[in-house]
Amino acid sequence: MFVFFVLPLILSILFVQRTPRGLPPPAPGTNIDDFEGLARRRALLVTAHPDDECLFFAPTILSLRETGTDVFGLVLSTGNQDGLGDVRVREAKASFSVLGLGEERVRVLDHPKLQDNITVVWSDILIQEVIGEQTKTWMIDDLITFDAGGVSNHPNHISVYNGARLLFSHPSITRGLRLFTLESVRLDRKYIGILAPLSIRAALWMELSVIPAVGRLARDYFGADILRPPSYRTTFLSSVSGYWTALQAMRQHPSQLVWFRWLNVMFSRYMWVNDLVEVRY
Repeated sequence: MFVFFVLPLILSILFVQRTPRGLPPPAPGTNIDDFEGLARRRALLVTAHPDDECLFFAPTILSLRETGTDVFGLVLSTGNQDGLGDVRVREAKASFSVLGLGEERVRVLDHPKLQDNITVVWSDILIQEVIGEQTKTWMIDDLITFDAGGVSNHPNHISVYNGARLLFSHPSITRGLRLFTLESVRLDRKYIGILAPLSIRAALWMELSVIPAVGRLARDYFGADILRPPSYRTTFLSSVSGYWTALQAMRQHPSQLVWFRWLNVMFSRYMWVNDLVEVRY
C-alpha cells in the first residue's frame, strides 16, 4: 500500500502547492475560488453512506471550514448492507472527526426504509422530511449533497438528491435555504487523481499568461470555471495537506478498505477537486 500514500504526496508537493505566476496564492488548504456566498454560514452535508464524506466531499468540507463556515453532517444510512452497521457508524464519526466535525455535528440515521442497498431507490418524501427536520434543528443556511448523477449512479446517492430537490419544492419551508450539489463528472475525468488539480492550475496559468486559447480549451475540458466562475458555481481544490487529511479520514473506515477502494483513493478526482453547483428555483 506504500504507493497509495507516497506517490500522490510526492507529486502534490512538487506541483499542486505551486501557485501559477501572476496569481495570488490561494488560501492555505485549498480553494482557488473565493467561496463567495458560502463563507461564515451554516452548511449541512447530506450523504447516503458512511465514507461518502471522505471519498467524495473532503475538499468541500475542509475548504468551507477554513472560511469559518459551520459544517454539519447527516448520513442517511448506517451502511449495514454487510451487517456492519454499528461498526460503520463508529467509523463515520471518526472520519468526520478527522475532517474537523465533532460528534455533536454529525448524525447517522438507522431508518428501516433507508438501508444501504445498491438496488433500492429510497423514498423522496421520507428523505425530504428527514432533511427538512435537520435543517431546522441545526439552523442551516446551505444544503450540500449529490447531484442527479450521484457521482457513481448509485441509486441511494440519487435518492438523496431527489429528496433534497423535493424539499425545495416547498418555498415556505426552504425560505433562505440554498441547495448546492456535487457535480458528477465524465469517466475520462473521474479517475485522473492528482492530474485533476494539476490540469486545472495549468489551464488557469495558460489562460492568464501563455496561451489563452489553449488554456480555455483545457479549462472547458476539465470542467473548471475558476477564472470567471458563474455565480452559481464554486470549485474547491485540495493541496497536499487536504489530500492527506482526506486519506486519514478514509483510513478511519477499515471495514471498507478493500483493494478497489485503495485504487479509488489514489485515482479519484474527488479526493482532490469538488465542483459545487447551486440549484436555483
